[in-house]
Amino acid sequence: MNVMFLSAAVRVALLALLGFSTQTDSATLPGASTVKATTHAWSTPGGHHYQGVLSSNAVSSELCDPSVESVSGYFNITGTRDAAYFYWLFESRADPRSDPLIVWLTGGPVGGRGVGTGGCSSILALFVENGPCYVNEWGNGTVLNPDSWNSNANILWIDQPVGVGFSYGERADYVDGEEGVGEDLYQFLQAFFKANEKYRELAFYIFGESYGGHYAPAAGHRVWEGNQDLAQGDVYINLQGIGIGNGLTDPEIQYAYYPQMSYNNSYGIQAVDEETFNDMQDAVPTCLHLIHRCQHNGGEDFACSVAQVYCNAAIESKYVETGLNVYDIRIPCEVPGLCYDFSRVETFLQNPEILCALGVSPSAGTWQSCNMEVNKDFRADFMKNMQDKLVPLLDNGVAVLIYAGDADFICNWYGNEAWTRALEWTGQDEFLVAEDMPWKLSDGVEAGMVRTAKGFTFLRVYGAPKLPLLWRTPSRTSKLLSEHLLENYSILQRMSPHRQESIETKLCDPDVNSQAGYFKISGSKDKNYFYWFFESRATPETDPLIIWLTGGPGCSSILALLYENGPCTVNDDGKDTTLNPYSWTNHANMLWIDQPAGVGFSYDGPGDNVTDTEDEVAEDLYHFLQSFLTANPQYIKNDFYVFGESYGGHFVPAVAHKIFVANIQNSGQAIPINLQGLGIGNGMTDPELQYQYYADYAVSNSYGINLISAENVEVVDSEEVNVYDIRKNCTTPPLCYDFHPVEKWLNTPSVQEALHVRKRGFKDNSRWKVCSDKVNLQFSGDMMRSYDKLLIPLLESGVKVLNYAGDADFICNYLGIEAWSDALVWSGQKAFQATNRSAWMTEGGIEGGLVRSAEGFTFLRMFDSGHMCPLDQPAVSAEMVAAWTGRGTKAVQERWEAAVAASAAEVLDPPVMEEIAVDENSGLQEVRF
Repeated sequence: MNVMFLSAAVRVALLALLGFSTQTDSATLPGASTVKATTHAWSTPGGHHYQGVLSSNAVSSELCDPSVESVSGYFNITGTRDAAYFYWLFESRADPRSDPLIVWLTGGPVGGRGVGTGGCSSILALFVENGPCYVNEWGNGTVLNPDSWNSNANILWIDQPVGVGFSYGERADYVDGEEGVGEDLYQFLQAFFKANEKYRELAFYIFGESYGGHYAPAAGHRVWEGNQDLAQGDVYINLQGIGIGNGLTDPEIQYAYYPQMSYNNSYGIQAVDEETFNDMQDAVPTCLHLIHRCQHNGGEDFACSVAQVYCNAAIESKYVETGLNVYDIRIPCEVPGLCYDFSRVETFLQNPEILCALGVSPSAGTWQSCNMEVNKDFRADFMKNMQDKLVPLLDNGVAVLIYAGDADFICNWYGNEAWTRALEWTGQDEFLVAEDMPWKLSDGVEAGMVRTAKGFTFLRVYGAPKLPLLWRTPSRTSKLLSEHLLENYSILQRMSPHRQESIETKLCDPDVNSQAGYFKISGSKDKNYFYWFFESRATPETDPLIIWLTGGPGCSSILALLYENGPCTVNDDGKDTTLNPYSWTNHANMLWIDQPAGVGFSYDGPGDNVTDTEDEVAEDLYHFLQSFLTANPQYIKNDFYVFGESYGGHFVPAVAHKIFVANIQNSGQAIPINLQGLGIGNGMTDPELQYQYYADYAVSNSYGINLISAENVEVVDSEEVNVYDIRKNCTTPPLCYDFHPVEKWLNTPSVQEALHVRKRGFKDNSRWKVCSDKVNLQFSGDMMRSYDKLLIPLLESGVKVLNYAGDADFICNYLGIEAWSDALVWSGQKAFQATNRSAWMTEGGIEGGLVRSAEGFTFLRMFDSGHMCPLDQPAVSAEMVAAWTGRGTKAVQERWEAAVAASAAEVLDPPVMEEIAVDENSGLQEVRF
C-alpha cells in the first residue's frame, strides 16, 4: 500500500468527526533544538520488562508552520537492540488546548507485481497530504498549506513500525504483525501522554490510510483494551474515534471487488479487456478460499503468504500490468512502485540542516519514502482481517469513520463499503437500513455519499484518488473543508465527541417510538449517560419534550419511569410490565436520564473528574442535550421543559439556568434549546429556609399525625415512620418502598440486552441499583446549598416555574416549599405573595389540590400524595403536567385556568413559621431527597 490520501475530502469528514469547523506563506531552513527526555517502563504478558525513553526537541517555526508550536523526537525502547520511533507534532492553529489530538499512521507501497504491505513514512504524508506545509519544487524549502489538518487539531505523525522513515533499530527489532504494531504504539502513547500532560484531557483519535486499515484497528483496539484494565502507572487515553482512509481492513471481502473496479467502475474506464476481466473473476473464489484459510488456520504464516502470492498474481497484478495508477484509475503510473515522484521530499529530508533541526539520530540512516525490508516482513500479516478489532470499540461507543475516494483502485470504495455492511456488531441492523445520504457542499455540489448509524460511518468521496498532491492540486480541499457542517447539523456531526449509542426498543410501550442507550459527555475521558426516551402517545411532532431528573442525589431516573410517571410499571413478580394509563407520555415526549455518572446504568472511566457540584451536573447535562438533539433534530423546535423531584430541586434549577445562559451566549455553534419552563416536585431547593419547617410539619400537618413527642421533642418511632409519606410505615429502610420488582426486571439479561446496557459500566457491582451510595456521598458538600436564586433570571425572562408538593411528604414538605416560593425575591414577588390558595378541580370532580400562580410562577399543594406525586396521585399528576404545559383537553385547560385565575382573587398573608426547637439528636433516619 502507499501513502496516498484524499486530503480534500477527508478534512471535511475529519471536521465532522471531531465537531470543528477552518488559514498562508513559505518557509526556508531553520536551526537546531534542545532535547528533553522522560522514561516510561512496562512489562509484556510474557514477563519481558522494557523501558522507553521519550525525547523531544522544539522545532524552529521557520521549518514548516510559523504560526504554531512544533516538536519532534524519539521513543527509544530500552531492552530492544536499538529500537526507536520518530515522531513530529504540530499543535492546532485554532485552539490547541481544546482541539483534539490525532495520531496519523501511513501504510505501505506497491511492491513489484503485488500489492505491498506496511513500510512507508508518516512524515511523507505530512509533506504531501495533510500536513502544515509541503516541499517546494527545488526541495530546499517549504510552502504553507492553508488546509492542513492542524487547522483544527493537534496532529502527531509517527514513523512506524521500527525501520520506517526516521525510525530505526537493528534488524532483530523489526516487528512483523499487528500485535507488535499495537503494543509498540500503545507504549509510545503512554510515554507521550506522561510527558505531555496538557494533551491528556483532549479527545484522541487514530487515523490511518491504506495499510493503515490494519494499523489503526490494531492500535485503537490496544488503546481501548488498555483503558479497560489500566496497568499500574499507566494513564487513561481519551480515545474517541478511529478513521481509516482507503484502507485494507478486510481482505477476504475487499479482494472480490478488484475485477469490478478494473472493468465496471463509476468512471466508465475499462482498464482491462473483457477476457482479462473474466480471468480475474474466475480467480476470485480460489483467492477468497485461500484468504479464509489464512483467517481460520490460526493465522499461520505459510497459509497467509500463499494467499497473498496467489491473489496478487491472479487478480491485482492484471491491473498493475495496464500501466495505470493503482491509486487513481484516471491517470497513468508515472514512477514504478509508488506511481508518484517524491524526490523533492527525499531531497529535503536528506538535507543535513533539516536533520539537525529535527533532531534526527545518525542511527536513522538515509530517509526513504518506504522501507521494502519492513514491507516484506508484513507479507504474512497482509491477508489477515482486522475489522473484528473494531467491533468492541463500536459496541462501546468509540466512533469509526471509513472513507474512500472513488477513483482509487487498490483499496477501492466498492470493497470498503462491502466490508462495512458485512461487519457483525450490535448496530449492524441499523447500519444496513440507514439511508445513503448525499454529501453536499454549501454551493450545492454533491461531493459524496454517506451512511451512518450508531457511531459507524462510511463515506464515499466522488472524484477523489488516494492523493491529490499538495503542490499539484489547488485547494478544492479548502472549499470542502470550510463547510461548517455543525451549522446544518449534518449527519456526519453525529461522529463528534458527543457520541451516541442507542437502539430502538419496544419494551414497556410497544405502540410508540422509543430508544435507549448512551451519549458520551463531551470533554470527558469515558463518562457516558444512559437514557430512555419515549415519544408522546398523542402528537410527538408538536408535543413538548420533557426531561426527568430523579434526586437522591444518586438515584436512577429509570426508577421514576417504571415506578411513577413512565409508560409502564413493573409487575410485582418482576418479570413483565403493565401499561400505565396515566403516563406523562400521554401528552409529552419524555426523556429519563440516569445522572450523574455512577447512577443507574450511567458510568464514567478512570481519570474522569468526580461530579459533585451543580455546575458540573448542569454542564454535563447540557452537553448530553446537545448530543440528543443532534441525533434527534426533529425535537429541536418543540417546547422544552426540565422536571425533577426531591434532590431534583437542586438539579433542575442548575440545569435550566445553564440552558438559559447558554442560549443567550450561543454564537451559532450550539443547538438552541427551546426552554419554556421547569417543574420541581417535592424538591429540596432552599435548605436554609426549608429546614426551618420540619418542626412545623411534624406537629401540625393536615393529616393530624404528630411526629414529635411532647416530652423530649424527638421523632416518634423514627425507624418506622415513612418520611416520604407520613401516612405509611417505612417497611424497607432507608428508602421505605419495595423496589425489588424493578431491580429484578432491570437486571434481567434479556432486558439489559434490549436496552443496550453496557456491562463495562459496572466494575464495582454488576447489578443495577435504585441509588448509589457513592454518588450520594459525593454531593455531601452540595446538599445544604440553596439554588432558588438561579430561578430569578429565568422568571424575569418569561420562563415558567412550577413548584408542586404532595402534602403527606415530610422530608421535602409543602410548608417549606411554599415558604421559599413566597420568599423568592424577584419582580413578581409581591404579585405572587398576594395570591390566594385556590381549589383546583380535576377530572371527575376530584379536588386535586390548592394552587397559587402569578406571572409564570406557580405553587401547587397536591392533596393525598406523598413525596412521589405521580405514584400516589397518577391521574392528578398527569393532568397537572398536561394543563401546565398547555397540552390538555379543552376541559382540562379550562379547569386549570379557572383555578389560576381564582388564585389572584384576594390577598393572603405569607405563612408564618412557628419556632419549635428540635433536639439535634432527635433520631431522624438517613434520607435521600
